[in-house]
Amino acid sequence: MRDNLQEWQAGLRFKLESLIKAKTFKILKGLPLLKVTPRSCKIVLRNKMHTDNIIARYKAKVIIQGFE
Repeated sequence: MRDNLQEWQAGLRFKLESLIKAKTFKILKGLPLLKVTPRSCKIVLRNKMHTDNIIARYKAKVIIQGFE
């Protein structure tokens, strides 16, 4: 993973921008004064491969931990 840091950052940036654009995710800084409870999340990084084991893309998935 450390070899392809720019590719992973681009994959994560693409995923976060799509979630923010869909208005399903918001990055909060500091303690929010809104009447919402922020949830922690986990980021899962995974390579998507072609059938001949060449990396097709670097996929990031943001998983909300709803058990809190």
